[in-house]
Amino acid sequence: MTLTSEPRKRNKYNEIMERVQVTPEMHERIMGRIRTMDIPQQAPPAKPTLWTRYRKYMVTAASLIVVLAGVLAAQHGFAPGTSTSQQQSVTGTNAPEVSKQQVPESTKAPQSSDMISPYSSTVPNNRSMAVTGTMSYTSLAELTQAVGYEVKQVNKLPFQSTQTQYSVIGKLAEIRYIGSSNDLTFRMQPGSGDISGDNEEYSNIRTVTENGASVTMKGNDKGFNLAIWEQNGYTYSIMLQQPINSEHLIEAVRSVK
Repeated sequence: MTLTSEPRKRNKYNEIMERVQVTPEMHERIMGRIRTMDIPQQAPPAKPTLWTRYRKYMVTAASLIVVLAGVLAAQHGFAPGTSTSQQQSVTGTNAPEVSKQQVPESTKAPQSSDMISPYSSTVPNNRSMAVTGTMSYTSLAELTQAVGYEVKQVNKLPFQSTQTQYSVIGKLAEIRYIGSSNDLTFRMQPGSGDISGDNEEYSNIRTVTENGASVTMKGNDKGFNLAIWEQNGYTYSIMLQQPINSEHLIEAVRSVK
């Protein structure tokens, strides 16, 4: 067996390759055949589209919109899953109320009309009444200055008074005399009509003349609670919480000066 060495093989290959000659015609045939062969080619890398280029920016923008919507909803008190009307109802009932200084009834400005409703909270006996622009004062002089005319007062009471209150309702002057056993409310106003504010139905009604004025007294079988009269362009009323006899009521009317 003959062994051929590696160097000898190489020399033989080189000798053969030196004898091979490729003419221009052969080169053209070889290249033509290569062109007609279906050799798969590697596809070029795809160019990035507009969506792939800006996708990360659009995702970031969407996240910011969601966060902003949540902040606005929290500021306006909107709860998810509730309608607009329900949200307004919750806000109206649960939200802290805006601080408003409560104006006492005694400091409200009187109405512009001279003749107003004669009812006020000072009417005794829990009778039907309506409060309208009541203002309180500390003396008869202040009361007179407030209404713009000279206010009279009851100088003889049928009971012992421990407290006196002065108030104005529009142009109506009111003086309330409070005692341990009874309560008397005196009212005076320019004009005519019943300004007592007493809507009680009385079974005993009597009319007498006193100082040239016609005085109507009203009460029941226990006595009289009310006296109404007009004189010299003014209308007056005296009302008591507890009934008294007619003589004591006439004395109180007569003492109004």
